[in-house]
Amino acid sequence: VFIGVVFSAIGGGILFYLAKQKARKDLLKSQGRKIRGIISNTYYDTSITYRNGNKVQHPLVVECVAEQGGRKQTFKSENVWGETPFEVGKEIAIYVDTRDSRNYWVDTGE
Repeated sequence: VFIGVVFSAIGGGILFYLAKQKARKDLLKSQGRKIRGIISNTYYDTSITYRNGNKVQHPLVVECVAEQGGRKQTFKSENVWGETPFEVGKEIAIYVDTRDSRNYWVDTGE
C-alpha cells in the first residue's frame, strides 16, 4: 500500500504540474500582452536527455529578443521537442503578463 501511495503521489504531482503549466499558458494567451520578438539563438538543452533505443534526443530552447518598456529584454522558450525548425532572425510571438513582466510565454507552436 505504501509503495502504491508513493507512485500515486508522484504521478499526481506530475499531472498537477502539467495542468498548472497549461492553465498558465492559456491565461497568458487570453489576457497577456502580445509582443513580437526576434529569434536570436536556438540551442539544445543537453542537461535533459531522452533515449529511444539508440537514438538520443535533447529538447530545443529558443531565445528571442524583444523591446519592452523602452529596453531590450531576452526571453527563453520552454523545452521544444521534435524537429521544429526555428530560424534566427524570424519573428515569434511572446505573451507577457501585464502585471509581472517576468511571467511570460514564448509561443513556439506547441
